[in-house]
Amino acid sequence: MSRKFEKNRGIELKKKDRQLKNENEKLTKDLELLKEEYENFKKNINNFKDYNDIFAQRRFSCKCDVKINGKSERITLDSGCSGLSSMCYDDMIKLNLKIIENYPEDAESKIASGKKIKLFGETNSTIIEFQDIKIPITFRVREGTGGILIDIRFLYETKAMLNFEKNTLVLSWNEKIVKQTLYI
Repeated sequence: MSRKFEKNRGIELKKKDRQLKNENEKLTKDLELLKEEYENFKKNINNFKDYNDIFAQRRFSCKCDVKINGKSERITLDSGCSGLSSMCYDDMIKLNLKIIENYPEDAESKIASGKKIKLFGETNSTIIEFQDIKIPITFRVREGTGGILIDIRFLYETKAMLNFEKNTLVLSWNEKIVKQTLYI
């Protein structure tokens, strides 16, 4: 190898080393902020009687990207969705899920507009992935459209923190914490 090549290689390695150190510092700061947000949330969570109290003062609906059965989906986090998370029949078919508990023929639910929609039943348990966190979930299957709705109970159980100023969602599951973008 020539000296010129060795010198250039050394310069490239130093640049790469600086880049990695800068990225590491940024990630370390982000992690510390995330831990601080999570600790504050843990302190305040005991002030609520149940998951319905968490969002009693503020209704919201926002979206985020996840994987369900390994397929990318944009879901809706909906404070008005109580009980079970839900999806329309077409989404159930697309995600290769099956109804394992059928509801009675007259089963229905009201949606935000006040309209009543038919409920078919509940799906088999599946996995929803928020980045590298995998969480088991069951869905209620409904008629119509409207995509996939994640209910308030799920948000409570995953210790969800939503920051509408920064458009971020922080979830905690099995001692793992993940932060991802919200679409409002």
